[in-house]
Amino acid sequence: MSRHKDVSTVLSRAPLGLAAPLVRVEVHLGSGLPAFAMVGLPEAVVRESKERVRSALVTSGFVVFAQFALFLTIGMMLHAYYTTHPLPSMASNDEIFPAFIVRSLPHGIAGLVIAAVFAAAMSNLSGSLNSLASTTVLDFYQPLTGETDDARLLRLSRWLTAAWGIVLMAIAVLARGWGSVFTVGLTIASIVYGPMLGAFLLGVLTSTTTERGVIAGIGVSLVAMVAVRVFTPLAWTWYVLTGTAICVGISLVVSGFSRTSSGRTSV
Repeated sequence: MSRHKDVSTVLSRAPLGLAAPLVRVEVHLGSGLPAFAMVGLPEAVVRESKERVRSALVTSGFVVFAQFALFLTIGMMLHAYYTTHPLPSMASNDEIFPAFIVRSLPHGIAGLVIAAVFAAAMSNLSGSLNSLASTTVLDFYQPLTGETDDARLLRLSRWLTAAWGIVLMAIAVLARGWGSVFTVGLTIASIVYGPMLGAFLLGVLTSTTTERGVIAGIGVSLVAMVAVRVFTPLAWTWYVLTGTAICVGISLVVSGFSRTSSGRTSV
């Protein structure tokens, strides 16, 4: 018998002994790659206090590690629990934790956990809506129209917040048949994170990449990752690495051709 046991195996064997099923946990290196593209800060904020920003990023790394360790531990403990208890009928695996909260936790604790889940969801949703409205106004509407009236821009951002809320609700209704919320959400994010991380690395690590090359790299990478999602069985945990590699490669090639063409034209 192997000397190495994961937590869920130990927990499930506590009541069942050696007859408990062996659980194998597979960890992908690619699972951590989306984190490289998840953090973005405005340049003005970075200039304001580099030490404060650096400290926040380092601290967030430890917090996120502890957070995911907690999530994984909860998952393994749920597996151990349902090894000895009947699994309720569910439409998808996303219902396992809510079913455990409602059916197995004491009433007071269950209420607190449900309130915490709603609070976290509302906080995350409000931040997403504000970001979408702000990006739409500042990156698209204002540059295209030249609007400088802050009051008008504020009113527009409020209407856009409501509009983006309707869009997100429509996506939520459509996504009911897409499978696991966790997998679908990270899959969609990973398709976009690859080109984002590739463009960031090109801007930081190279000085010869042209704007045309980066735009071409982002476009080709996005199309390629959609094709990878539709036509290949590649796991979503590798989408960021694959998209980044495609973006960097195409950008460098196009930038090289652009410089060569410019040199010939000038001669």
